[in-house]
Amino acid sequence: MHAVSRNRLWLAGLSAFMCLNNALAEPIGEAFFNAMSPNQWTRVPASGLPTFEPHRGMAVDSTGGRLFLFGSETHGETTPDNAVHVFDADTLTWTASYAPEPVTAYLLDSDHWTPTIGGNPWAAHTFDNLVYLPDYNQLLVVTTPGHNYPGMDAVGTTWVARQTWLYDIASASWQFLKDAGTPPENHEFGLYAKGLVYDPNLGKVIGSGRDKTFMFDPLTQTWSHVASNNDGHDIHATADFNHVTGRSFLFGGVYTLPNRITTYDPVLSQWQPLATSGVTPVDADGAQIAVDSVNDVIVYVSVLEDQYAYTNSSGASQTLILDLQSLEWTRPDPGFTPLNFGLGFAMGYLEKYNVSLYLTRDFSRQPEMWAFRYEPAAGDADLDGVLDVNDNCRSIANPDQADVDFDSVGDICDNCISISNPGQADSNDDGCGDACITGGCGAATCVNQ
Repeated sequence: MHAVSRNRLWLAGLSAFMCLNNALAEPIGEAFFNAMSPNQWTRVPASGLPTFEPHRGMAVDSTGGRLFLFGSETHGETTPDNAVHVFDADTLTWTASYAPEPVTAYLLDSDHWTPTIGGNPWAAHTFDNLVYLPDYNQLLVVTTPGHNYPGMDAVGTTWVARQTWLYDIASASWQFLKDAGTPPENHEFGLYAKGLVYDPNLGKVIGSGRDKTFMFDPLTQTWSHVASNNDGHDIHATADFNHVTGRSFLFGGVYTLPNRITTYDPVLSQWQPLATSGVTPVDADGAQIAVDSVNDVIVYVSVLEDQYAYTNSSGASQTLILDLQSLEWTRPDPGFTPLNFGLGFAMGYLEKYNVSLYLTRDFSRQPEMWAFRYEPAAGDADLDGVLDVNDNCRSIANPDQADVDFDSVGDICDNCISISNPGQADSNDDGCGDACITGGCGAATCVNQ
């Protein structure tokens, strides 16, 4: 009798220990993100958070749960920082891969390239020109050291060349790609202050200029370009990629069409505008987007105006959701957006924990890190048995979800069934997608419709 009781007590104790051990084994980040309320911004208790600066870019390892910061404000407001800062979502910890180097460590070669004594890039503007390459566990960055006035004073020059670097994360080392053919620094045609995305289907990084789409091939480590049209995106545009649907997105700009969002069609080499409806995003320089690949939505955050930004006449900060199936902008409830001043380039989505992470930027106080997990209301508008969140044609019943051109638009809703056209562009509103138009000069015909 007593032995049975002792055995029961021992088993109960073992069970309690195992539960405690499992609880202790759960990463602190997993516990934090799982406890978050949906559709609300929650401040992240991140340790080691670096001083956040405008013009600094952020890259995202979405499935691995890591963020990478590189770049610096170099106009004199802060000390230029050329370190790579890494955020581990499991531990909620930021660390620097190496100590930032002072401008006295800067070098300048005969071609005006800018390494440091330690073999690293100068502190430089990177904007959204920093991207993670998951197939290589590397970062690609196009730097703009020409704004680093303290650095140029230190080496005694008035200009430096724009350049491409690769950062190997495992070895924490940089490789200078001097022969990569970096797109020129030109507000109109180069990659200055434009976004980069890595498309694993193409095996290339994509970047938009005004009349060219630039592509970087990690295998050959060179840039190339194709004639294209970014449809009015200007400097301070931002880009992101949905690896589930295989779609690249480009948003915003300063001077023209700041609220325009487009998706890249690799067949046509064109950025196709998305005809969105619902709430209109405010005009805001440096507004950020993050593609939530679980829910197939874009999370948008605008910024408040200050002396370091160009446009936001409303003076409002705003969080919106763009449903990439219905193309409708909505405002989540309660709609609170973390305080932020001026342009910033640090927002990304971590699929590992299904959260979008955002860093505020304000010279007057310590930066903050915030998290947002979107959860749509479950619904099935067309009653076809497929919930709206997964339905590729929400307005017309299509239980088979047929999509022969794999553009994430169901055939029954697609205005060009045989040719991938996720943007559904239809310039003359005749029901036939532009991608299906052949001929011209009065002889245009619609194929496959």
